[in-house]
This record gives sequence, C-alpha cells and structure tokens, in this order.
Amino acid sequence: MTGLPFVWAFWAGRPEALNDDDVRALGRARDAGVACSDAIAREYFPNSPAHQAVGAAYLRDNIKYHLGEDERAALELFYRYAVEAGVVDRVLAPRFYGQP
Repeated sequence: MTGLPFVWAFWAGRPEALNDDDVRALGRARDAGVACSDAIAREYFPNSPAHQAVGAAYLRDNIKYHLGEDERAALELFYRYAVEAGVVDRVLAPRFYGQP
C-alpha cells in the first residue's frame, strides 16, 4: 500500500551496544549464512530433497540481506505510522551501520 518493500526483520540496538568490530562480525556472520543457503536448507529439510531445493532458492532469491534505500524508507515510514497510531510516543531517526 505504500509502494515500499516490507521489512520482516533486521538487527537493531542502541548505538553504544556495539563497536565497529561487533558490526563487522555480524556482517561476516550474515555473509557466511548467505553463502550456505544450500547447506541450511539441507539441514532444515533433511529428508526432502524437493523441499531442500525450494528452501535454498527461497533463501537465495527472496530474502534481501542488506537494507537499500527503499527498505530504509519503509522502516522510517513504519516508525512514523507507529507514532501516528499512538504505539510509541516519538521516533528517533534510525542510524544504519555496516551497510555497503
């Protein structure tokens, strides 16, 4: 309805919670997982090669592992709507770390 992508999940935290080494470690963990979509699907569906293929394709082709401009705009809009709906009192502009 907004023309922006739906962001299902992302890593978030207070700015002081992580240092640059932590952010790089999270990025390496993400990259390692992305590189192993076939192995992850095999482990998740150990007895179903058909499901393994679908699962690997889903992880590889349907999930974005970086927040682009549209995803960032979608999150910011979500936060503004949360204020309008009275779910939160105010929203701080999100700061993004570790983006390419």
